[in-house]
Amino acid sequence: MRKFVLFLALASTLSLFSCKREYIELTIGEIEVIDDGISLIGNSFVLTSGNIYLENMDNGDKTMYTHFDSNKTLSGMRMGNFEYPLERLEVNITTWSFRTNGHIGEFILDGDSLNPYGIDGSYGQFTIYEHTNASTSGPISIKMGGSSKPFQTSSEGDEITVYIHEAYTTINGVQYTYFNELTFQLVN
Repeated sequence: MRKFVLFLALASTLSLFSCKREYIELTIGEIEVIDDGISLIGNSFVLTSGNIYLENMDNGDKTMYTHFDSNKTLSGMRMGNFEYPLERLEVNITTWSFRTNGHIGEFILDGDSLNPYGIDGSYGQFTIYEHTNASTSGPISIKMGGSSKPFQTSSEGDEITVYIHEAYTTINGVQYTYFNELTFQLVN
């Protein structure tokens, strides 16, 4: 029995440390272009529509809800709610802009260019994160509690579609996974 336990411990240790890890380095130069050539850098986009997709983790049922309708213009990435300013969605009001500042990619929410987020990524895979110079007392504030928001993009014409905030929730004792699909129109 003792040999068996020793064997299991050794096998577990080897399996944990024998995995090959690959790290992919992304540079700011790769942030320039997404799918069909729309440049994020130097452009602004206004939110024109949004959906939230839920999948029941027990039975696989999928449901889509729209964020906005003729009576509802304000929503959030957290099942219609928001905790951070980035998660607040207002149709035809919310804007996303992208620029570079030296070697740092910057994401501007709703025109607040004095208080940007950081951004990095390439080929339709991006992450918005706390700006490199963010602090609790500096001119650039911490806006996401130190977290980040990975997202994917696709584009058609002068629109980009963003897939963001994949998360889990429980509704009436049932577990769901969900994500947001947001459509933005190029404004410049």
